[in-house]
Amino acid sequence: MATFKTYNPATGKFLHEYPFATATDVSKALENLHLGFKRWSTLSFAERQKVLRPAVGLFNQAKDELAKMITEEMGKPYAQSLSEIDKSLQSLEYMCTAPCPELDVKPVKTFSDSEKVSHQIYHKPKGVILGVMPWNFPFWQSVRMIFPALLAGNTVLLKHSENTPSTGNLIKRIISQVEVKNIFDHLIFDHSLTESIIADSRVGGVSLTGSVKAGYLLSEYAGKYMKRGVFELGGSDAHLVLSDANIEKSAFNIAKSRLQNTGQSCIAAKRVVVDQKVSKALIDQLIINFDKYVWGDVLDKNTTLGPLASVRFKPEDEARLAYAKNFCEVVYERQPDENIVKSLGVEPSRQAFVPIRILKVRKLTDEFLKYLKTTEFFSPTLLVFEVNNLEEGLNLVNHTNFGLGGSVYSESIQHAQEVALRFESGFVAINDAVASNAMLPFGGVKSSGIGRELGAHGFTEFTDIQVVSTTRFT
Repeated sequence: MATFKTYNPATGKFLHEYPFATATDVSKALENLHLGFKRWSTLSFAERQKVLRPAVGLFNQAKDELAKMITEEMGKPYAQSLSEIDKSLQSLEYMCTAPCPELDVKPVKTFSDSEKVSHQIYHKPKGVILGVMPWNFPFWQSVRMIFPALLAGNTVLLKHSENTPSTGNLIKRIISQVEVKNIFDHLIFDHSLTESIIADSRVGGVSLTGSVKAGYLLSEYAGKYMKRGVFELGGSDAHLVLSDANIEKSAFNIAKSRLQNTGQSCIAAKRVVVDQKVSKALIDQLIINFDKYVWGDVLDKNTTLGPLASVRFKPEDEARLAYAKNFCEVVYERQPDENIVKSLGVEPSRQAFVPIRILKVRKLTDEFLKYLKTTEFFSPTLLVFEVNNLEEGLNLVNHTNFGLGGSVYSESIQHAQEVALRFESGFVAINDAVASNAMLPFGGVKSSGIGRELGAHGFTEFTDIQVVSTTRFT
């Protein structure tokens, strides 16, 4: 039987060996979820909320256990793991209590209708939804996909990352305790089974949060078999700092966005595009803020920087830096404290700590622009670009195949809003960093994805619209 192993990226310690699910395991799970769908889909939205709401309390009871799992498996500082869980629980409570008029039956009167004709629009769930979720926010990314799909009347098969299987297993343990059974399962299977799962007639759609490469492959499968897909992929978010921005507050937000989760976030500040008149002041403030972040035992609440999620990501980070140095000046670099790393090490060769850096672009050649167009710096490295005017800045902001999020900093809110509308991205924040929110639709454009999670849109993505027209003879 094929297996995979997990390691603690802060200590290098071996954690566990897990078996991959077989084709038989997957088929059995799909059959159970299909049977569960037949009952689950007949319940009203309010009834589904009532069934799922106790799970929120059970997740809360397991909060400390879950936070330690996340920290142990992917190296996120414990305080940030707790913040991820708190945000998730607040969002789940909202989902399980707030009405969702978007799923209500809607009467429609057309221009040609007589009094004897009426029409109703229904949103009908699609069936089993395959969710393929990442390791960087293992609880939040999963539940924000699972609960809207379930509340819309679907059932869910989750395939979590091989970096964070314990999170998927805990979600399964909790949801299995709710009143209605066979509405959720978690299996980690080999990628070779993915196409056959999407092709299965019991599967109504697929949701993936992950790399562009994975998104293109699964969207190809979804198209091939006419299945609904939601794909939230990579990002290279630009933070555009205008000459009238509050530099201190802008730098604080940019540093927090870049260094949260040790830079491993799709919506992190990857690129800073700044008016040359305030560039030096901004870089000075960025350095001040970067200096405030500290490595340490990731279980210590005062630790704000951890390792990358796996040692296998270090060569990718080193290769990106080596190439970028041909065009950039390293204006800031700080290595992890050797004594701290050594004190944590159980198996040093598997520790995944990397430096934090600020690179100022000096040679913006066609070659480097082409590289940046498709490259995502998924580590704590920040690129700073100086520009002479707004048009030059917007050209750089949009000169990327990605389009997930971005930010504009300016004291003139009206002007900032006008600039934000020229961003080619799914989300733009003004005077702040992008953050997902349960009440707002979230997703990207271009190679950053298709479809939306969260908000009202998150409840309707995996439904089919059915129109029922009625004519009365009397």
